[in-house]
Amino acid sequence: MRILLLGIPFALLNTRSNAQITLVQENFDAHTTGSLIAQTIGPPWTTWSTVVGTTEEAAVSNEQAFSGMNSGKWVSTLATGGPTDVVVDLGDQTGGVWSIGFRMYIPSGKGGYFNLLHAFASADSDWAVEVSFVPEGDIRMLVQGATTLVGNYTHGTWFDVNVMVDLDADNADLSINGALLYSWPFSYDAQSTTGGMLQLAAINFFAYAGGTGQATYYIDDLLVTSVSDIGIEEQEGAIRGLFPNPASDRIEVLLTPGQGTGSWTVRDMVGRAVQRGSFVHRTERASIDLEGLRPGTYLLELRTGAGMHTMPFVKR
Repeated sequence: MRILLLGIPFALLNTRSNAQITLVQENFDAHTTGSLIAQTIGPPWTTWSTVVGTTEEAAVSNEQAFSGMNSGKWVSTLATGGPTDVVVDLGDQTGGVWSIGFRMYIPSGKGGYFNLLHAFASADSDWAVEVSFVPEGDIRMLVQGATTLVGNYTHGTWFDVNVMVDLDADNADLSINGALLYSWPFSYDAQSTTGGMLQLAAINFFAYAGGTGQATYYIDDLLVTSVSDIGIEEQEGAIRGLFPNPASDRIEVLLTPGQGTGSWTVRDMVGRAVQRGSFVHRTERASIDLEGLRPGTYLLELRTGAGMHTMPFVKR
């Protein structure tokens, strides 16, 4: 596992520091092809039964990769899915804004799946949401016992998956390739209209295709990180968070609604302004196009009537 440390010059932070937390970052390139993921990497990776080294394991593969040479491969051999069933334990988060991002590749005729858990306890877990990529090319979500068609994906190509979970506002957003597909209260239960809890416990990658076929899929560049200033002037700042982070084409900035308009500036690592714009401060979200920026680490600077507020992000 590689942990990303964002190195931002102190002078750019305007006496504010950012308590950004990375829970997991993995591209599988440091591991031997064919090795079992949970057994090799260790925590926070585990299996549904919490026993590693069994048929529940997914393996490191060099058949497909978005970055580097490797990815993780999930394959179903049972009509009902599995036995491959891997969990990333996120430690029962109860506050903050969290970005869950990864790349997914699904071969022609196959499907894929993941779910998020409110609580992880194997068969006694509490499911928050289930997302199925069915072999027909549809993306379906299970929330409150109802399945909803939310979009489509393309076989045979890598695509971005991002779920932004705002535990403070009880909201979650699913985006594919930067496009928002669905928003819902995160405290909802996936499988029923009762129960549920406002907690982010784990990601479950299960070899399943939504019930309409067999699953084969690859995961690369998994990153789970906070996107809010946790514990540092959080209630006073204009920026509640930004996602996805890292980002490819654009970032969505979550704002604390205020009065009038504000301006934003993207600065590079030496403090040069490389992009500027404005936003209506009464809105709750601003979208910023990043296509003209080179890959690297940047600082987003927002100016409002309440002052200046900053947050770092990474452009892939």
